[in-house]
Amino acid sequence: MLDQLGDRSDQVRVVFVSVDPERDTPEVLQRYLDAFRPGMIGLTGDLATLKETVEGYAAFSSTTHDLHTDLEPGVVVHSTRLFVIDADGRLRANYAFDVDRQDLLDDLSGLLGATAGSS
Repeated sequence: MLDQLGDRSDQVRVVFVSVDPERDTPEVLQRYLDAFRPGMIGLTGDLATLKETVEGYAAFSSTTHDLHTDLEPGVVVHSTRLFVIDADGRLRANYAFDVDRQDLLDDLSGLLGATAGSS
């Protein structure tokens, strides 16, 4: 999808925030992200900071240790949202995991056009 943005794709940074710092070391994150697209940014940190970040976006993260579930113990359960944050750090949109690709591309194109027009 970034390729479809053409020259404007260099204005987009894809950032993946881990909610499992015990397993997601910087090296593990880098290998994971490089499998998708080089240049993606992976962030992790201590649990308190990650929890604050997750809650700040009204997202959810927990382990099955904390939940009553039939899942294997220690599995991380989390929301699957895509957040679009502008260069000023403002949340501009958020999408469900199954967002229509063309809808997302149209929205990003519009946001990039608005950003370019306001500079």
